[in-house]
Amino acid sequence: IHDFAEDGRAQLYFKDDYPEDCHYCVVNSRDYRILLKSGLKMQGLHQLSNCVSPPRILPKPVAEKPLVVYPIRAIRRKNIGEAMLWSLLLGDEGKLSITLPPNSAPDIASYKSWKVFAANHRLRVEFDSGLNKPFETIVCSAHSLLTTSITEGFGFSFLEPWLFGKFVWGRKLPDICIDFESCGVDLDHMYTQLMVPIEGFDSKGFYSQWRKTIKVAARIYGMQINPAQIQDAYSAITEGGMIDFGLLGEKFQKQVLQHLLSERAYMQKLLTANPLLSNFGSTTAYKDIIESNRKAVTDNYHMAQYRENLLSLYAQVMATSVRQRIDKKKVLAAFFDLNRFSLLKWSVDDPQ
Repeated sequence: IHDFAEDGRAQLYFKDDYPEDCHYCVVNSRDYRILLKSGLKMQGLHQLSNCVSPPRILPKPVAEKPLVVYPIRAIRRKNIGEAMLWSLLLGDEGKLSITLPPNSAPDIASYKSWKVFAANHRLRVEFDSGLNKPFETIVCSAHSLLTTSITEGFGFSFLEPWLFGKFVWGRKLPDICIDFESCGVDLDHMYTQLMVPIEGFDSKGFYSQWRKTIKVAARIYGMQINPAQIQDAYSAITEGGMIDFGLLGEKFQKQVLQHLLSERAYMQKLLTANPLLSNFGSTTAYKDIIESNRKAVTDNYHMAQYRENLLSLYAQVMATSVRQRIDKKKVLAAFFDLNRFSLLKWSVDDPQ
């Protein structure tokens, strides 16, 4: 299992039980823990991390301006608005490049709106750079890489950049990255939340849409959510007059960006609340981290290790019969966390 329908994919969810008395395998320890708590047994549940293949390193072209690359297909969960925020910190000479467009209708609508927003506000952002250039060429020409995703199944974006000799900035997902950090990958320079003052967007409008989205999602999944739970969660995520930018929908993210562009004081509040942002662009002090992380990835995620793990798993499955079933309500409860309920992930409405 790479992704769960219970993790904000309502259109893929069905009420039938999952297959019983068979082995299950996942790609991260978060999902392993969730399924273990949901009824599966250790002898019938396995974890197999993906293999990270060494890149075909190309000579680095001479870049006219500093280039930061976000090498993804720009679906909503990749949190494109936050990447736009980073572009504001690049300075007059820098540029952000987003490599590929999405290919599903809701994601395409969101992506097109970001293109229009970037053009209207003259943001230093390049879109679709991967359509006409090889991936390796784009990455090798980059000053550094960026990830702002709010959710991952495995998390290649935290591993691959180091093999290119590139530093990676942005958002760390603790429940995913714990596996990488346990193998020696240093991600301490990344943040787990990007806090913005709620005065920078229509907070009443956000609360109304956030509450509505929770109710709609709960109905689709057959969950009972009472108003007090929603209010308590909202108070928690806006404590101190701040909220994680990754919880906002595109409409409200754009309002924040407009405040950052027009109000110097608001930008200063952002930098004060998120001191890691102030170091953006300075990679000279991180050469040792690049090499150390490159070695950690190479040592722990190579093909030979993957082959050994896979064959061992096959042997276990062949030798062990299991009697087990998954409690779907417990799986859903693990993912349906109101304190991390993002409109980018859960909204079933028009993202505009």
